Order: sequence, then C-alpha cells, then structure tokens
Amino acid sequence: MTDPAAPLRALCEAVYKKTANGEVEWRFDDDLDACEASIGQGYIQICSEVDVDGDKYFFVKILNGFKQTVDSIYGGTLGIGTKPSTGQKDWWDFIRDLRTMAYRRAVGSEEVINSMLHELDASPASRRVQPPRPFDDLDDDVPF
Repeated sequence: MTDPAAPLRALCEAVYKKTANGEVEWRFDDDLDACEASIGQGYIQICSEVDVDGDKYFFVKILNGFKQTVDSIYGGTLGIGTKPSTGQKDWWDFIRDLRTMAYRRAVGSEEVINSMLHELDASPASRRVQPPRPFDDLDDDVPF
C-alpha cells in the first residue's frame, strides 16, 4: 500500500529547506493570518487556527492556480510514526517552525534586524555583552 502523505511530506520538507536558504518568496496576508508562496502551478499557505481549548496551531494548505484549496495538511496528516528530516520531534513542530520562518521572511525581519544592528554598529557576535559584576569597581586592598 502506498503512503498518500509521502508526496506532501516531500513537498513540505523541500519548501522548509528552500525557505531556510532564502529561496522561497513569502508574503503575509493579515486578513487570513496566513503566509503564502507561489510555487510551480499553485500556492502553499501556512494558516493558523485556534482549537476548542484556545490553543493556536498551524496547518498547510495547497492551492491551485485559481486559489482553490486542493489539499490541507495538519501535523497528524503528515504521518504518525514518521519524523521530519529537519530535526523537529514531530510534524506539528515542523509546521510551526516553517510558519515562523515564512512569517519572518514575509515581513522582512532579518532585514530590519540587520539594519538596526548596522545602525548600532553591532554584529550578532559583538552583541554578547558581559553584565557588570557588582564589586568590580571596589578596591581589593581591604585586609581580612
């Protein structure tokens, strides 16, 4: 028996890897609270929903060129007993991480952060500032 979720897993993992490398152009839709990218003959969206307990989770929608949903992928849809090759413990975490990357790309987080660091003449490596120690300025010549 073939695994119907295998092509969806392959698609999602390929999108994840390309997004991590900056090769997917994402946009954010405020009305849908979704990130969307045009790929091939369709679109991929990462959407959010709130369950009955009030917990927010993310899922993936695949749309055709007319923006009709042709598939929806939830963490459970991608396969019980399989794990993402990208290191997450399960597919729910995978989709959440993909959503985070897509959102940051869509709104330009990296560019904003980098411009702020540049303006402050700081780099990520130089941001490691040691906090002052409380007694550094005291004279150590006090006999005990």
